[in-house]
Amino acid sequence: MVQVLSPVGLPEKQPQVWHALKIADAIALLETDSDQGLSSSQVKQKLVKFGTNELTAKKSKAWWLKFLLQFNQPLLIILLCAGLVKALSGSLVNAGVIWGVNTTNAIIGFVQESKAEGAFAKRA
Repeated sequence: MVQVLSPVGLPEKQPQVWHALKIADAIALLETDSDQGLSSSQVKQKLVKFGTNELTAKKSKAWWLKFLLQFNQPLLIILLCAGLVKALSGSLVNAGVIWGVNTTNAIIGFVQESKAEGAFAKRA
């Protein structure tokens, strides 16, 4: 059996490395039978102890906040500042191109994030 040891905490408090265990060791640790699985009483006990195997969704942010958070990246902030410098120096076309690319990037990120959240909501 593989034990995970660290300088902090006792070995029995460390998480199991399930993928490194032999099948028989994993079955023994789970206190189950490889042919029958868990009994109904074991299932009830594990439900009480661990709860159901479900993902919980967080409260969603407002759409406009999600869009603004797309700009919260260091490179995009630098590019927005570069666009401001270009605008102040009189190169409005260059500033518009920089801002347009940033805005397009934010729109694409916003749409992808919205689709991912929608897919997650359908599965949950």
